[in-house]
Order: sequence, then structure tokens, then C-alpha cells
Amino acid sequence: MRLAEHTANVDEAGKKFVEELNALLEKKSCSAKIADVKDGVSKITYERPGTKRSLVSLTIGRDVLIHIYGERINEYINDMMSLPAPILNSIKRGKACVALNTGICTKCVGGYEFTVGDMKYNKCRYENFRFRVNDRTAAHLMKMVMNEIK
Repeated sequence: MRLAEHTANVDEAGKKFVEELNALLEKKSCSAKIADVKDGVSKITYERPGTKRSLVSLTIGRDVLIHIYGERINEYINDMMSLPAPILNSIKRGKACVALNTGICTKCVGGYEFTVGDMKYNKCRYENFRFRVNDRTAAHLMKMVMNEIK
């Protein structure tokens, strides 16, 4: 995949992250769909191998934002306590899953229940786990993606 045209306005940390993520997911046979969202902004969505289920998506403009769909969050949640504050704060602020609370949701088939420390969360699959990629978060986000693709 030719990433240079999509990462032209991104800082070096963002470019490096996108290139490494793309190489990892191509190696794991994830398919990718690229869409131009608006002038100067692209979205790349990677699907789990052999399925149509989204694994991660990247929104690339001046910054890189990653949305991790978190299907395997409970398998690696214990490692979450060591995440940088911006990632933990984003998770804590995320929207609760309507389907888990009421049994009815028009967006998805259900979210995730997990515990970080002594706090229990129920979060929406589509409205959470969105993070800004930078020098401080890139390695942690890559680790989360690697846990998702195992």
C-alpha cells in the first residue's frame, strides 16, 4: 500500500507508526480499505483476517488518530494500568455501551465490560478506544494492536 500520499502532512512519529502498523497488519493478512474523508484527511480501516470485522482504523490528517475495536480487551486489560495518562483518561471518558445497559442499541451488537484497577467499565465498541498517536503513546498503542491480532 502506498502510504506516503496519506501521511504527507503528518509528523515523523505519526509516519513511523503508520508504516510499522501497516507492515504488521499486512504480515498478519489483514485487508485494508482506504477512503478520503475530506480534503487532506484519509481513513484506513484494517479488517481481521478472513472476516469483515474491523480490527483498527486510522484517521490521518495533520495528526494520526487510531480507533482500536478492542474485541480482545479482556485478554490484556491487566496491562492497561501501565498505559500513559492520555490513553487511560480517554478510556475513562469514553461512552458507556447502551446495549450492555439496556439490551438495545442501533449501532452495534454490544460493547465490552472490563476492569482497570478496581474500576469496572462497560464501553461501546464504536465510541471508545480512540487515541491520538504521538511519541508518548505510539509504543503502547502498537502493543494494544498486537494483543488484538494474536
